[in-house]
Amino acid sequence: GFCYLFCLEHAMLYLLKASIAVVVVLPASLGCYSILASLDGGWDGLLGAQGSSRDLSMGVGLCAVSLLSAGLSFFQWSSVDEAVECIKAAQECIRDMPTLL
Repeated sequence: GFCYLFCLEHAMLYLLKASIAVVVVLPASLGCYSILASLDGGWDGLLGAQGSSRDLSMGVGLCAVSLLSAGLSFFQWSSVDEAVECIKAAQECIRDMPTLL
């Protein structure tokens, strides 16, 4: 329990930024890969199959999800800061009352 509180106290903002980066970067990279794969016949590599159009639409959709995630995290960053402060206050209260662990 105390290790978790220690991580919350010292690395919370970094963990939050890392998780937001994963939510933005992972769909973008998969989307770009799908778009590039659709130009080369799709993920299966068979020319003339319907896979390339499906890969293109999946790639565009994943890139749109990534842009949406990036926009939401950018425009809601003040709310993220408030949430971090609330979690820090809760962590401080729990640390001051060890019987809650």
